[in-house]
Amino acid sequence: MHRLACATAWPPVLTKSAPIIGPGLNAKLLGTTKRTDGSLQVTYNHHPLYFYEADKPGKVMCQHAVMHGGIWLVLKANGTPNMAKGKMM
Repeated sequence: MHRLACATAWPPVLTKSAPIIGPGLNAKLLGTTKRTDGSLQVTYNHHPLYFYEADKPGKVMCQHAVMHGGIWLVLKANGTPNMAKGKMM
């Protein structure tokens, strides 16, 4: 149940080809990693990327959350984790 809740709240960012980077980010930090099921997950500065189910375009709804056995952080454009305290909306 714990893994299912985590996977539902934070699904991985997957791709079937080379990922495309958005403005303001460093293309050299963009990559992929193969998951155990064979799918490709997008990485940034070697950090696997996930969506948060309640995020909306332009609005981060969860930052620095300690849930489901881990800490969930937003990455900065330079690829380092944003350690600023956030809140769940």
